[in-house]
Amino acid sequence: MKDSTLELIKSEINNEKAEIARHNKDVDRVNALLESDDVKEYFELVGREPIRLQHKVIDEYKIVKRVFERIIWRIDEKDTNGIYVYKGTYMVDNCCDIVHGPSDIRVERDYPFATHRDYWDIEQHYAIEVPIKKCDEFERTHDVIYLSSNYHSIRQEFIEEALEHGQEEAVNKIKKKYLNKRPK
Repeated sequence: MKDSTLELIKSEINNEKAEIARHNKDVDRVNALLESDDVKEYFELVGREPIRLQHKVIDEYKIVKRVFERIIWRIDEKDTNGIYVYKGTYMVDNCCDIVHGPSDIRVERDYPFATHRDYWDIEQHYAIEVPIKKCDEFERTHDVIYLSSNYHSIRQEFIEEALEHGQEEAVNKIKKKYLNKRPK
């Protein structure tokens, strides 16, 4: 992603944290007011119980995930670092389901009748579909991780590392940790 996008993500995360801090400060003030004698008397007179407000917890993981999910749509494919996670090999099923239409069937990587493979870019929100005839070239020219069940955790790790140490270090860490030899 562009450095400007990474800076936008950092800014949005800081804004969310500041909003939570403001909320918690307001909660403290409201709860302090509920302890005053005048407010207690007011609630007695109207016959109601005051509602105690709760603090919001700053959950770094959830904030980063929420902000990235909001901004991910702005990241163009050509602006990513080109790290993909292999999602699977598929064959188009010619049988049509009246409700859902034709569907793809997941098959073994080397299945002779496979039509395409799907790859997820760790900085995108969708998979790209590569025809079988072009897969070897795609896998030679891109960094492909063959751990599709860990896609979301790899993506989250990349984002957190990029936010903390910069994109270059995040790319190096992900490549060192997850890139493995291409399956035969």
